[in-house]
Amino acid sequence: MLHFYSNLKIKKFLVTLILILTANIFYSDIKAQAPCNVNAINRLDDFYDSPCEGEGGALIDPLLFNGMNGTMSYYRMGASMSSAAFIYQNQLYIIPYYNSDQGEYMAVFTQNNTGCTDTAFIVIDSLITGVQPQIQWVQDLCDKVQMKAVNMNDTAAGNNTYVWMDQAGYYNIFSQFITTNHISESVKITNVSGCTATKYDYMPESDLQAPEYDSVITTSGGAAKVCTGNTRTYSVAPENGVSYLWTVPTGAVINSGQGTPSVNVTYNSSFNGGSISITKSNQCGSVSQSMMIQRGAIAAKPSTITGPTAGLCGAGNIKYAVTNVAGITYNWTIPAGATLAGGQGSNQITINFSSSNFTGTIGVSAINSCGTSAIRTLSVKATPATPVTINGPTTVCSGSTGNAYSIAPVMGAIKYTWTGPNGSHIVENGIVSSTNVLTTASTSITVNYGTVTSSSKLKVAGVNACGTGSVKSKSLVPCTPRLSENDNQISNLIVFPNPASDEITVRLESMEMQNVNMIITDIIGRDLIKKEFDAVIGSQEFKLDLSSLQNGIYLIQISTLSGKQVIKITKE
Repeated sequence: MLHFYSNLKIKKFLVTLILILTANIFYSDIKAQAPCNVNAINRLDDFYDSPCEGEGGALIDPLLFNGMNGTMSYYRMGASMSSAAFIYQNQLYIIPYYNSDQGEYMAVFTQNNTGCTDTAFIVIDSLITGVQPQIQWVQDLCDKVQMKAVNMNDTAAGNNTYVWMDQAGYYNIFSQFITTNHISESVKITNVSGCTATKYDYMPESDLQAPEYDSVITTSGGAAKVCTGNTRTYSVAPENGVSYLWTVPTGAVINSGQGTPSVNVTYNSSFNGGSISITKSNQCGSVSQSMMIQRGAIAAKPSTITGPTAGLCGAGNIKYAVTNVAGITYNWTIPAGATLAGGQGSNQITINFSSSNFTGTIGVSAINSCGTSAIRTLSVKATPATPVTINGPTTVCSGSTGNAYSIAPVMGAIKYTWTGPNGSHIVENGIVSSTNVLTTASTSITVNYGTVTSSSKLKVAGVNACGTGSVKSKSLVPCTPRLSENDNQISNLIVFPNPASDEITVRLESMEMQNVNMIITDIIGRDLIKKEFDAVIGSQEFKLDLSSLQNGIYLIQISTLSGKQVIKITKE
């Protein structure tokens, strides 16, 4: 509080007035000293006056009349001037002021041309303790912060009231504490004496955030699918202030990294698939995510092995292959005596075979990280393969000749052994076998058949330096000869002996004199012997020489005026 004096003659009365001022009695009587009859200071303002410390102010405002010109001087009685006091355009301001600023202040006007003065006094009495507000950080609350309002002149919370407002004044919170995520806040504090003050401050940002959900758990150390014995590392993005808890399925063992963003896991034989999960937590919450882990399968059995299977006697640089599958290696095995020239581990190998006779097996298995597949095999041998097909007639007649047969060349075969039915002969390039067997380099021959039955076969097999390969057989069907051309058979006709050797006799009974024609043909109808005889009335015989014919079956056709008859004959 403040009071003013302006009469030096009543200076003794000052002390009494100051005591009255201390008792909170306000005076504003102003009377200027005028020993030179100068009255320049006519106003001492107290409209800034307040009983609350730090909320009021005092002003001495000199008003100069009648053209008075001079200077103003200000003094604090018995002490140095308050740090809260300042002069602006010859006016003294004491705002804000505190109890440390109490006391008597004097203003003196000195007229320039006369040196006369006018004096006034202001007394600042004891004040009520005011409010010194402060906003203090309390704690981080996950995306927000908690702040506390404090009156530093009286920190007992119950002695003050609080009104919070954001920078736009949109809300009121009547509490000492506020939880906020605003950029700034202000608080108005009022103490029990009614003194108020407002504090505006910027809020710190929250450092605590809830864990983030990762878009993916990354895998390193191998393929996503795993097998027994595989080790993988699983990771998520690291975050500050976050704890990590990994869980793994049955058959998976955490080697290291539990509690960190990255974990190393090994899988044993009991693993059959499942999920690996991670839970990230902090005081703001937790988030979990998982990833499905599949057990990988053992590699499938390789495809069929391609490559030659026979005629491999001494063969070199022979290639064998299976269909290639990405991520698979291949293990090959080869027959004893053979040499692997290259390709182990790949889907294709090269083999050099020995010149000794052998039969054996080529094997291959597929290998991936989960194990080894079943073995695919291919049987191989040194001798030539079985010829595919014997081309030529199937239905043949006993005794027929010039029957042509052929086969396609067989890999690895140098020669071919042909075998006909017993009694037959093999012919190649004009050479006739002395028996029913002929070995030749040719794939084409002809056969002269002896007796052909339903069990007769023509056979052929390839031959090389290691031996004879498997035999290809062609079953033969004997032809059925026509024994009679018509129904008018010759009566009393006999042909003997049958089978015959070098000669055959025809006996017949003729009712008249006539010509008798005889033709001997092979089984397919080719004429071989022709004879014509003169017959007389009665029984008679005719002989035919068969020495020019090979052993086999033939037909004899006998024609007379009374008819025609065909009879099958055999030469042995």
